[in-house]
Amino acid sequence: MFIRNRNKVNVLIVLIWSVYFIACNKVTDSNQPASGKPTFSTHKIDISTVPDTLRPDSLMTLTISCYPAMTGVGYSWIVMNAVTVLEYPRVDTIKTLTNVIVRGSFVAGIPFSQQWKFKMLGNVPTNLWVSEVRATFDSIYIADSLKMYPVSSKELEKIFGVTIDNSDAVGDISIPTKP
Repeated sequence: MFIRNRNKVNVLIVLIWSVYFIACNKVTDSNQPASGKPTFSTHKIDISTVPDTLRPDSLMTLTISCYPAMTGVGYSWIVMNAVTVLEYPRVDTIKTLTNVIVRGSFVAGIPFSQQWKFKMLGNVPTNLWVSEVRATFDSIYIADSLKMYPVSSKELEKIFGVTIDNSDAVGDISIPTKP
């Protein structure tokens, strides 16, 4: 009986090590380097704020800039993580963890800028306000055909001869706060 249990333990150990080895050496899609023609020359977003410290009920202007490598249209957005009055690009009261999305046009080689103006409604975090901004394409303009093509379309892949790498441009912001 001891020998049978020992064989089961050995089989179990081999099975656990096999699963561990396969899982640790498996390459996932998220680990793959981006391939194809990029929509942005750099996937980084530059962010500036005025003022540089967030206070309750004071107007904050947040400006982003990203660098399109192609011409087309898409979106930029910011994640608002507190109850906020958005004053520009539209007037709205935004609840916690809401994406504020703005349609935009991108021109290859020309920095794209978007601005948001908002006020926190007295619920400013005690030390640091943290958010994320992103920009992405949904369609690419092809001058020769005078048409827009969805980024993931087969027609666009055929025109360029490669797939389009539509990775978002991304930026994170941390602003000190004063209650």
